[in-house]
Amino acid sequence: MKLKEEEMLFDRRANRTYPSWLEIEIPLYVFLRLDVKRIVDASDFLAEMNPVIMNPAVRWVISRFARPGWFRFKSEFTLRVFHEAKTREEKGTTLHEMVAFR
Repeated sequence: MKLKEEEMLFDRRANRTYPSWLEIEIPLYVFLRLDVKRIVDASDFLAEMNPVIMNPAVRWVISRFARPGWFRFKSEFTLRVFHEAKTREEKGTTLHEMVAFR
């Protein structure tokens, strides 16, 4: 399996970067490309944690090792499936999510 993501962009709501496009490929079987058109929603998990549990010192330690964030995207997709010497391609739009920890 091959995973490729490029053109990283920053979103202030999630306080982290996200790929403007993503490709997932299993050679000779399937290919998927997602081109992000807009962010529907985003969240910075560290900013949303309970302040009683997440005092500033704990938050600082966690932020040095992880930057957990969540995105919901609206994207255009291209999906190609290869089966029995035939290729089937579909294109359209989709909602999808990404959770990132680092």
